[in-house]
Amino acid sequence: MLKKYYNFFFERYTGQNKAEFFWFAAGYFTNFFMGFVIIKILSNLGTDEYGRYALIITIANFFSLSFFGPFTQAFNRFFYSFNETPNFKKFISTISNLFIYSAFFILILTLIFLFFSNTFSLSIFLIVLTGVFIISFKINESTLALLNILRKRKLNAILLITEKITITTSFAVLLYSGNLDLIKSLLVFNIFYFVFALLRLNYFRKNISGNTVDNEKISESKVKNEIYSYIYPFIIWGQASWLQLNGEKWIIADFLSTSDVGIYAVMISLVNALISIPSNYISEFLTPIIFKNFSDFSNTDNLETGKNYIKINILIVTAITILVTVITNFIGSNLIILISNISFASYSYLLPFLCIGVGLFNIGQAMTILGLSFNKPKIYIAPKIIIGLFSLLSNIMFILWFGIDGIAYSSIIIGIGYILLISFINKTKIINSKNRLGSA
Repeated sequence: MLKKYYNFFFERYTGQNKAEFFWFAAGYFTNFFMGFVIIKILSNLGTDEYGRYALIITIANFFSLSFFGPFTQAFNRFFYSFNETPNFKKFISTISNLFIYSAFFILILTLIFLFFSNTFSLSIFLIVLTGVFIISFKINESTLALLNILRKRKLNAILLITEKITITTSFAVLLYSGNLDLIKSLLVFNIFYFVFALLRLNYFRKNISGNTVDNEKISESKVKNEIYSYIYPFIIWGQASWLQLNGEKWIIADFLSTSDVGIYAVMISLVNALISIPSNYISEFLTPIIFKNFSDFSNTDNLETGKNYIKINILIVTAITILVTVITNFIGSNLIILISNISFASYSYLLPFLCIGVGLFNIGQAMTILGLSFNKPKIYIAPKIIIGLFSLLSNIMFILWFGIDGIAYSSIIIGIGYILLISFINKTKIINSKNRLGSA
């Protein structure tokens, strides 16, 4: 079976698109390496201050999972459906407005939170920078999809490489000049995230065709309804996913300390860099190809091709998880010290457990692409809510029983439960569905 999918991908796809695959790989490995360098530099903030930074990231991730992520999913799914049709401009306008409204919503929340700055003993400047950081971070992240959907892998890689090098260089200057702190770090992120987001957006606007063809032109309300009906399940499951993927840091902060959050954040950053980031990159690379094959449900050959790519994605994520778990079991402590310093290595023995838990979750995520390809994101609402609430309870219980070790043990149980739920949903709602389009 492995040989079958190896030949399918490396002969059928990369054999025809070697340059595209090369630039995709170049962008990934640069982002991978620079991510570690940035963690190494920011670890000089200390465990407590790095813990505060990690909590800010969780807030940004909440808005990503609740808003920006779902909007990007809709953009990826419907781009080829609306492109070169009379409805293309309505589609782009609808997606753009969703991002703009979300950014304004975050700014309003930031202004409201300013009134409580004294209550929480927080700097007004830090609150403002945090609000702007959430917008710049997630807008910049979302614009990667713009060039990806156009298959401009080379340009996307060059901009990503330049962005990471520029940010890393700025942090290095702050560190060696003795001026590195949380506020200046957020300021650097904000400036360069906005700059590179604008560069990607500008190129996209100049290079989308949106040429019309002779087919039915539908009303703007119908375009919006189609997009909104696809998005809203992601908003619900995004908030549930946040409990699963980010809630544990707040539990650690409440039951243990901000310093423990910082130590855990470095560990989970390493695990995500080794498992989640490559898994997401592979998914980003394959998703436009998968969705394009699912753009016409009447074409059974394309549907089978799309399903093969989904299986390839799952196999790759599984292989990455096994490899990284083995590596961290032997040299986990050395890796923590390499990307930060010895003060963050207190719980390095937990790395293999965290790798298994994170890997299981990413395998489950790869499995959900099947439902998304059939325009059925709603089928994952229930399992997402169930696993999100279960994560909250499991993390609290295990951290009370085992301390910070409990978070690692809990992640494995959550990951197993997530895969079982998604497998059950895929089998009952898609594979065995009498109403499915094409064989699944």
